Amino acid sequence: KQHLTYLVGKRLQPSSTTQMPRTHVIQSDGIGTRCTGTSHFPLLPKWPRLAAAVTASGWVNPASLRLGDASHLASIEPLAITAYTNAILDAPQSWVLDVGANVGAFTYIAAALGAHVVAVEMQPICLKRIECHLRQLPRFPNVTVLNRYAAASEKQPAVRVPVQRCNVLASPTAVAGRWPHGLELKEGRRLANMTDDARYNITMPVLPVHLARYVHEHMSSTPISVAKIDTEGYEIHVLESLRGVWPLLNALVIEFQPNAWKFANVSHEAGIQTVKELMQTNSFVGVTLPHAARNEQPHKPAHLRLCSMELV
Repeated sequence: KQHLTYLVGKRLQPSSTTQMPRTHVIQSDGIGTRCTGTSHFPLLPKWPRLAAAVTASGWVNPASLRLGDASHLASIEPLAITAYTNAILDAPQSWVLDVGANVGAFTYIAAALGAHVVAVEMQPICLKRIECHLRQLPRFPNVTVLNRYAAASEKQPAVRVPVQRCNVLASPTAVAGRWPHGLELKEGRRLANMTDDARYNITMPVLPVHLARYVHEHMSSTPISVAKIDTEGYEIHVLESLRGVWPLLNALVIEFQPNAWKFANVSHEAGIQTVKELMQTNSFVGVTLPHAARNEQPHKPAHLRLCSMELV
């Protein structure tokens, strides 16, 4: 993976009386319900502001917030969690988008903070893991989970996705996962070599969603405190899908993988131009949030308030 970039925009003051649509979770029949892996990662100790906010809310027992197989959040992406948490707390009562939700770690954090969340995840087995994590909360939160992939046009064809795998490296251009340098994972190469009938039997079609249209139709064009995007090289298409609601975005946490853009038919020049237009439209400032080095204590950077730091 490359790095995450936090784009900080104008502060929002959304109305606390905004009406939110009813919560629902799209489920897939025949998918298992196991949501935890080999470990249960305690969510709060590494992030003091997150811990303080959850404790102050009074509706969640902080000790109960645990994720299965999510220790990478502290060991690799501590600054992303800090930026994401700060954006939610600095613009309360607005929406959160989690595009490329995977097992729902970022969705879970936003839900624990009481945010209204729309999570977009194309892998059906991941949806069950998201739901399992959310059911650890004392009441089912206001979260909508879409089994879709974000696209700049809803005329895009459906993508066939494996039904029994939840891969952290999956994207619409590599449904079984692709390394950042471009090579598909072994499972993806195996899928490519299957007959059409064999591939059909272990995959299911996933339709696109145009995010700007969805925001207008289902979120009442409400301000969005933060959109987190982690789609393994498909992020430019996600930004284009959001273009119609860019002015509603207060902040973004994006993992950029420019080496994988070519697999999504996006040139470096076109991708950079989209990012420039977004930043100019919203007067955003970009802050690079590198993944933690293996020989460093990963929790230390998470104590920094990035928005108060001088930019060099």
